[in-house]
Amino acid sequence: MKKKPENKQNITSKSPTSKNRSTIIILFFVILLVGGVFAYKSVNRSGSISTKQTGSDSSNKELLSKAKREGNPAYILFHSSNCAPCQEMEKIADKVVTSFAGKIIFVDVNVYDPSDQELISQFGIQSIPTSIFIGRDGEIKGSEVGVIPEENLKEILSKLVDDRL
Repeated sequence: MKKKPENKQNITSKSPTSKNRSTIIILFFVILLVGGVFAYKSVNRSGSISTKQTGSDSSNKELLSKAKREGNPAYILFHSSNCAPCQEMEKIADKVVTSFAGKIIFVDVNVYDPSDQELISQFGIQSIPTSIFIGRDGEIKGSEVGVIPEENLKEILSKLVDDRL
């Protein structure tokens, strides 16, 4: 009787199933990490008269209407949560806005929020971060593109509150 040739396999190599499992685990963690970054929501800036909050019925457009109706100046920050200069500007705004509580309405606009596309068009936003300063009369008093140093932002908001901008 003839012997059948033995089908030898290399026992030390990983099976395709093991490689696939490792790849799937790595992809899972990458997706989890990326999803966490994009799920980041802007921090509520406590201290301002009103801000857009999760679950709030107030839209940013309504906040601007309220500012004009009540004769309050407004500071609008157009940004994105996945933009490094925007994140830096948000940190500066967080610090500065609290010192103007009750004096300015702060409007926080994420350019990727579908509900804010009308505001983005209205103000012609093409670069972020962009800061728009609106006076008590509802007119644009100034705008800045890019990161504004903390002291400069304080000075601009002080002038806006005092109607000197």
